[in-house]
Amino acid sequence: MKKLIGIVIFSIFYLPLFSQLTGFFDDFEDGSVDTLWDGSVHTLWQADHPGTFGITENGGYLNIAYTRSAGSGEWDNFNFTPPDSIDVSENPLITLKIRSDVANIFTIKPIYSNGNAGWLQKEIPADDAWYDYTFELVGANYTGGYLQKIYMYFDGGSSEEKSGLVNFDDFQIAGFTISVDNLQAQLIDSSKVDLTWKIDDFSNLDHFNVYRSQVMGFPMDEQNKIGETADTIYRDTALSNNTTYHYKVTALDIHGREHAPSQVSIRTYAPGAIPKVEVDTVNASEVGLYEKFEITLNLLNAAYDNPYNPDEIDVYAWFYSPDGDSVRMNGFFDNYQNRDEWKIRFAANRTGRWEYRIYATDLDGTGSSESHGFTAEESANKGWLHVSPDNPNYLMYDDSSSFYGMAVYYPWNVTENRLDDFAGVDGNIFGYWDCTYDNSGNGGGIYLLESMESGVGRYDQRKAARIDEVLTWAEARAMKVMLAIWVHGYLRIDGMPWDNGRWYEENPYSRMVDVRDFYTDSLALAYQEKHHRYMIARWGYSRALGIWEIINEMHGTTGWVVNESAAKIWVENVNAYFKENDPFKRPTTASFGGIQGASHYTETDQLGDMPNVHFYEQHGWPTKYPEDLVRSGLSNVVSEARKLKSKGDRPAFLGEAGYYHMLTDSNTTGYTWEFHNSFWGGLTNGLATTPFWWEFNQTEIFTPVRLNDYKILNEFVKDIDFAHLPFKPSEISGENMDGYFMGADTTGFGWMKTYVGTTIANTPITLSYAKLNNGTYQLQWFDTWTGEILGTDTTVSVGGILPAEVTSEINQEDIAFKLYRLGDGSTATRLVLFLAKTDTLVPGQWPWSPKVDSTMYKVVCYATDDQNRLDTSYNGLIQFTLEGDGELEAYAGHAVQGSIALAYIPAGPAGSTITATAEGLSSGSLFIEGVTSSTEDEIIGLPAGFELKENYPNPFHSSTTIAYGIPETAHVRLAIYNLQGALLESLVDGQKTAGQHSAVWNAEKYNAGIYFYKLTIDGYSKVRKCILLK
Repeated sequence: MKKLIGIVIFSIFYLPLFSQLTGFFDDFEDGSVDTLWDGSVHTLWQADHPGTFGITENGGYLNIAYTRSAGSGEWDNFNFTPPDSIDVSENPLITLKIRSDVANIFTIKPIYSNGNAGWLQKEIPADDAWYDYTFELVGANYTGGYLQKIYMYFDGGSSEEKSGLVNFDDFQIAGFTISVDNLQAQLIDSSKVDLTWKIDDFSNLDHFNVYRSQVMGFPMDEQNKIGETADTIYRDTALSNNTTYHYKVTALDIHGREHAPSQVSIRTYAPGAIPKVEVDTVNASEVGLYEKFEITLNLLNAAYDNPYNPDEIDVYAWFYSPDGDSVRMNGFFDNYQNRDEWKIRFAANRTGRWEYRIYATDLDGTGSSESHGFTAEESANKGWLHVSPDNPNYLMYDDSSSFYGMAVYYPWNVTENRLDDFAGVDGNIFGYWDCTYDNSGNGGGIYLLESMESGVGRYDQRKAARIDEVLTWAEARAMKVMLAIWVHGYLRIDGMPWDNGRWYEENPYSRMVDVRDFYTDSLALAYQEKHHRYMIARWGYSRALGIWEIINEMHGTTGWVVNESAAKIWVENVNAYFKENDPFKRPTTASFGGIQGASHYTETDQLGDMPNVHFYEQHGWPTKYPEDLVRSGLSNVVSEARKLKSKGDRPAFLGEAGYYHMLTDSNTTGYTWEFHNSFWGGLTNGLATTPFWWEFNQTEIFTPVRLNDYKILNEFVKDIDFAHLPFKPSEISGENMDGYFMGADTTGFGWMKTYVGTTIANTPITLSYAKLNNGTYQLQWFDTWTGEILGTDTTVSVGGILPAEVTSEINQEDIAFKLYRLGDGSTATRLVLFLAKTDTLVPGQWPWSPKVDSTMYKVVCYATDDQNRLDTSYNGLIQFTLEGDGELEAYAGHAVQGSIALAYIPAGPAGSTITATAEGLSSGSLFIEGVTSSTEDEIIGLPAGFELKENYPNPFHSSTTIAYGIPETAHVRLAIYNLQGALLESLVDGQKTAGQHSAVWNAEKYNAGIYFYKLTIDGYSKVRKCILLK
């Protein structure tokens, strides 16, 4: 029977008395999908796509014959159109009963007169049983409008073929409702429970129905119905002790319609008795290191209503290691598929006999189990991840071995087959979201851990079991998971700052607190801590749980828009909670996107252990080289890595990257190069993982060639001891190439990429300011596309400067290499010279973001033995002569650790020949080609009107004037450097108008010697020399 509810009063009429409705109800008893309205027949239910949906009404139900075939569209629908628009504001709900023999995702899209629409979704099981469903309409959508139509979809967006019959009953939109409020269960004794509740209006009430089951989410049918009453109290008797019972109470109105139920659960126990804890089962008496040891408990006489609330029932265990250390692990309630089990999960990190005792605390006191034990044995597992204490820029396993992340983001729809694909290329970590988009595995991925069905303070066991599943699969493949606890969309309303917010539709906290206060509301914060505690209790044991991602893209949440500082405090507090309560001290992170992302991390705002920016170049990154998108992409990767590393010694990474948002198109070779370069550029600029490339379901992005990058890079890094060696970055100089190096005293690794589209073979290179001790090194060349070692060379490092020439064996545009310190040479026999082009590094940026500030030259002289190995013990006096143009810093000096480096100033077209001699050693010589000022200007492309004049006087005693000209108004910097390239002071650093200017350098506090002054405007620069006399 169709029942239409008018706007003035809440009486129900079979024919319309008002043009505006406040509700609609259909029990489908009249056998027609039509109704009589305003003297005309109005069709309520119809299928826009009758090939997919066959709509009939008979037998007291609406029957939908669902057939999704090859000819069906992904978004085929049927719809409901009320006879007139409905004001839903007083009771913004749609309720109905559904029975189905085919599993599907049921989506409704309400359409309102104000132009708004919304998407609401439920999962329908295929067990042919009746279930009650309630859709809560979103205020932001219906405010200022009326409901005009509802589109309905089964498996919208899917092309999977399936068929079956779905029945609807008791369909209601808004209208009056009889709400059973404040339902409470009170234990009278171990076998009796009193239920009490309230309602506001008895005028439309006939009676109440009471239902009970030991299974949560049970159907309200005759089998589970235990009674009826006209009162608001009901006593249930003859119950079993130590048993959890779930109750539902509904109101039946005078028209025979049953309204939405109120629910409550209670566990029977003997009041006044302390809990009794017993070990029921364990999964093994002997377990490998870092493997799951699981205890299932018998918990008797425990008083609690909510097993997920540690304020009511606190279950935990103390584990004692063979060395006598103790670890607390909290217990958790596992009710997946109605298991009704209390569990403790633990993993041991030391071999030998472990002892444990379990405790339970309720309002009556604390009970404990007897002492038990298990034995931990050796295994191949390496354990959890930690920030390395020796080099906090990297991660390590619990067994102290180094970890370098081969990463993807795989946020949903994780399958074993796809994980096998990733394991096949040595992938070892992936990101996974607590979200509602995961349709794979056990099916629980379409819910949040705190879902709309479970409510705040209770945990959806379908999602908990799905995370169990994902972690188990990861453990089997020696992978780590970065688990995103909170994802931006679920903490956002549309337009603050982006659309597609899921706050009202999916987040049960929306029933408790305004989204703007999620980061600050004390009650919400208290429940969040319980949420985090449950996660640690259930999954903290797992060696596969690698990183806690506290919040994914915080800048995309409404609370951030409202109050950035409060949001940052929230992150720090959550981080502190995990540091205190995660017994295995995993690293934490909070991510930001966009080119400004790194700016949110400061000395005071650490925001977790690992700085984490999402790198999508179309979200604000520049195209530095418009004619070369690939080089622009590499420049962006390096720039972002250096910004992150400038935030201190912490493991930094690009927590998302790629997708369809890079400078190049995803189906091009350029994108393959961007993918490749981000791996190698990130590695050689100090990042702790590869980018977490988004997202692994997109097979057209993860082509075989690109996937092979993981395998090749892992082959390169597998023997690098990131966690314990003090790696620091420097750059590699060479013609037409970009290169980067990480050095650690006696070893290092580097990578170079040419930008002229030819092979990099035979390119001369120089490492400068490298963190390498003086000595002789083996240089091992590595092909980044095949993984082949292409040969080895020998070179020397003197004062952090190392010359080399790329092997001729490479036929690629890029190459990687490793350096290993060889033994020192014996007695020196000869001198060797080379010219090094070095870069002045601005203090304050070093060591993690070296900024090229000017080009300098050094003549390096070192002493070798007959095997061309550096003799680091040699400290004799070396004499230099220079014939031709140019000038040396000095013409004599003692070697230090076998070498000496002198600043060289090129001047004039003739060039220079420099000879080095020392007593008892063969001399060395070096010819340096000359330069002209005009050639120099052409090389660096100085604009017309850009002029840096020679200082006057020069030489000078205490002060000198430096004149310069600029062609247009610009930011000008005029700076002074010493021979070592260190910045001494800036004479000018600000906006200047076009024309001629001058500045005076007062050098009274400096020693006599050679200095340089450099003028920079808009990326152009020029350097001159001056001489200070005393």
